[in-house]
Amino acid sequence: MFGIKSPDYQAQNSESQENTAILVFKLICIAFFILMGALFSGLNLGLLSLDRINLQILNDLGTEKDKKRVKKIM
Repeated sequence: MFGIKSPDYQAQNSESQENTAILVFKLICIAFFILMGALFSGLNLGLLSLDRINLQILNDLGTEKDKKRVKKIM
């Protein structure tokens, strides 16, 4: 009362702050892992969409930059 806070209130307040910090950390981790999963999924689809015929065409008819990229892949 009158601005005096009991030890129980202070303990509950510090617990709620810890729970909030843990919740924020978990949400950041979840968002990070979802974004990384999406990134790796897109990279995987991009790599699997390349076949040897298209790579050979790029190697034969592409620019020098394309030829360097094809050599890195093959």
